[in-house]
Amino acid sequence: MRPRIVVLAVVLLVAAACVGLVLSSRTAPASGLVAGRLRPCAERSGCVCSQDEGESHVAPLPLRGEPDGAFAKLVALLSERYTVLVSDDTYVHFQPSNWMGVRSDLEVLLDRQGRQVHVRSSARVGRGSREAHQRRVEALRAELADQ
Repeated sequence: MRPRIVVLAVVLLVAAACVGLVLSSRTAPASGLVAGRLRPCAERSGCVCSQDEGESHVAPLPLRGEPDGAFAKLVALLSERYTVLVSDDTYVHFQPSNWMGVRSDLEVLLDRQGRQVHVRSSARVGRGSREAHQRRVEALRAELADQ
């Protein structure tokens, strides 16, 4: 009888932790730009940003063709997958979520002169996995290269 109680207790703890994680990811962080740039990643966070230096840096996404048209195509592609939270001509904040409903953030910023898009991908809860956000950006980079 005791093993059943232990198993039940472990299952309930895991379920409570999952529910807590999902609920705590519901609140979107402040979105937008800081002095015309994407917000920097917090130290030791599950975040990557093309406008950061150091271990959180990822390369910006290159644009093919006319910048405004290429950015519009990128935004249309991402809008099919993710919820749009904030959008204007040069900046869009998306909300991806995983199969458990845990939400994260993906922000893109058009750099017309550089003919590129700066990108920030971050976890909302905990430290998350920086590598997961790097993979998200690199998968997007590969998809854009194939178009």
